[in-house]
Amino acid sequence: MSRSRNWLDFLRSLQEVQKNRPDEIITWHAGLLMSNHLHLLFSTQSYNEHSLVLDIEKAMQFQLGIKRNLFQRPLPCEPLEHFEYLKSAYKY
Repeated sequence: MSRSRNWLDFLRSLQEVQKNRPDEIITWHAGLLMSNHLHLLFSTQSYNEHSLVLDIEKAMQFQLGIKRNLFQRPLPCEPLEHFEYLKSAYKY
């Protein structure tokens, strides 16, 4: 599968998550889809980041037509509580 196809599936998955959460404001700041991992920077007022990542995984499974887990367990999600952390993560 081409890298552009992976990226399109990823973007469709993000759109699906947003569509399924119409009352939730999710701001996608940045995303980087690597060959074997994914980086996402997002903010939300009330959403649990682990739940959001699981929803993204489910949407990607649907887009790709597969049932296996795509993301490592436990989910390596962590909130960035300081602006300096956000700047560093964004530069990465």
